[in-house]
Amino acid sequence: MGKHERFWGLHFDFHAEDKEEIGIRTNQEDIEAYIRAARPTFLQCDTKGHPGISSYPTKVGRPAAHLHGDNLKIWCETARKHGLPIYAHYSSLLDGAYAKTHPEEVCLDESGTPQKSAGQEIISLFGSYVDNLMLPQLKELASDYGMTGVWIDGDCWAVRRDCSPLAMAALHGPLTREEHNRRMREAYVAYLRHVTEEMRTYAPDFQVLSNWAYSSYQPERPEVDLPSLSGDFSLVNSVHSARYEGRCLAAQGKPWDLMTWGFVGRQHPIGVAAEKPDVQLYQEAAMVLSLGGGFEVYVSMNPDGSAPCSTCERLREVGDFVLARRKNFGKPTVAQVGVFYSADARYRNSDKIYTPAGATNSLIGALNCVLDAQYTADVLMEYQLDRLRRYDMILIPEWTGMREEVCQALLQYAQEGGALVLVGADVCVEFGAKVGQRFEKLPGTGLQYLRHTDGGFASVQGRFADVIQGEDCFYSLNDLRDRSVPSYRIDAYRAGKIAYIPCDLGSYYCQCRSYILSDYLKRICTELCPPVVEINRELIDLSMQRDDTGILLNLVNMHQGRHDQMFPVYREVIPVHDVEITVHKPFRKVSALTGESVQWELVDGGIRIHLPKLEIHTVLELS
Repeated sequence: MGKHERFWGLHFDFHAEDKEEIGIRTNQEDIEAYIRAARPTFLQCDTKGHPGISSYPTKVGRPAAHLHGDNLKIWCETARKHGLPIYAHYSSLLDGAYAKTHPEEVCLDESGTPQKSAGQEIISLFGSYVDNLMLPQLKELASDYGMTGVWIDGDCWAVRRDCSPLAMAALHGPLTREEHNRRMREAYVAYLRHVTEEMRTYAPDFQVLSNWAYSSYQPERPEVDLPSLSGDFSLVNSVHSARYEGRCLAAQGKPWDLMTWGFVGRQHPIGVAAEKPDVQLYQEAAMVLSLGGGFEVYVSMNPDGSAPCSTCERLREVGDFVLARRKNFGKPTVAQVGVFYSADARYRNSDKIYTPAGATNSLIGALNCVLDAQYTADVLMEYQLDRLRRYDMILIPEWTGMREEVCQALLQYAQEGGALVLVGADVCVEFGAKVGQRFEKLPGTGLQYLRHTDGGFASVQGRFADVIQGEDCFYSLNDLRDRSVPSYRIDAYRAGKIAYIPCDLGSYYCQCRSYILSDYLKRICTELCPPVVEINRELIDLSMQRDDTGILLNLVNMHQGRHDQMFPVYREVIPVHDVEITVHKPFRKVSALTGESVQWELVDGGIRIHLPKLEIHTVLELS
């Protein structure tokens, strides 16, 4: 394990306030119970949360009103005793206490109202906060406490369009909405670069990480040299959240990790509070590990800064599960399909600076649909046009108005033998016009039906286009007599092919999944390029990683029983029996790194593998 590798972590925070007697119950023994049970490779603990109140006796910031001793010192000494790196949880741009004493440095909206997130005022990027408070505190944490680094919370996801006098003076307004958003992104990058460079000069080994920097929230080339990327995914529907967020982070080619909330708390839509059982955490960990990331569990500290007194039994089991999959960590993914993420289109369609606010639904839905069709898929960022040829297919999920050089690079990819899959009414019309096709959108939005080979129908809602001719059709009703426009079209394009899917499949699939819709996409993709990996069971996520000796093939069981908002925690994942996998590549040997018994045979230039039972996550090494 490298000095700063973030493979398996426990995260503790509590966003301190003045109400509690902080430190009165904190002791090494309770912290050690977690360390001995889970055997993490790093820890994170609270120093300053969104209220802006420090949970330790800071000399430069605003300490909590009722401190008993030095809470943070106990946490740091315990981590060092066990040889563990320890990172500070530190809220940056959300700081309620600083906002009260420096109201002139609060981010304001167009009406002059203070901007808020997570219940706290947002600090302007254009004031003196960073140099007057944030950097002095980070230096204090590095020098006085010897902390390994900082995990900055309340950062890019808290940035809003700032209309304060400070911002307007710095930005030389007035600006259009799009210009203002772009300048805010530039200001955030400059702020993050200033923090990292200043800390690197002051304490070269101090690691600066920012929650959600260069992730799905900020889909850009990593201009700031962060040692690792990190985020905390949704506390509900966490497996699917990790499925998407993990692929966005993996795309950046840097070490990364994702944190799950180890509980469902008051943020849940119906206010449920419950800890997630070990089995649920296994499944969430499996999705992250299968993509090469590190995994963290968030354990909520007590309001007095102590570790909750617990047997830690579920974390012992989760530790066993994660540590058995050490070989997955840091291995790059290999996939057949690149699902394209246009930063320009995404930013144009979101009124918030970095928080997507629905602007990525088409991407999330299209990615889930192609994965449910059981193709291996990566997210491909817009700046990564030089990587197009790594994929058999590139899928464009409803992005419109992309820059002309991006569109031409995608068309050149198809000209040179690639398969370009255009999803969405608008994108089909736009790209069709570029290659001489005159497709027209149907008026307004509406509902059409697709028919499965088993005779069943499923609806698709949104915008549609008429691509004039095709192999199959939509139906205006779930009646075979009510045929409508073609449901897809595939054209040869020089050495490659272009597939037109003239409906907003991604946006709809994000809200309403159906095997009829994923099979529809699979039928189209198979015509373009048959899958390299075929499997005889549904609800299994497939991913491949490049290893020194071959390929790691990950199978993650996606069954979740009756998991939904009414049942946010679950303790059983139903096993999948008699799984048969055919890999159409010339591998000659298979072994299960996770210990299962597998049988295999060579077939027609490939290999067929029989797995008697998939519990949650099986890792097959193909060599």
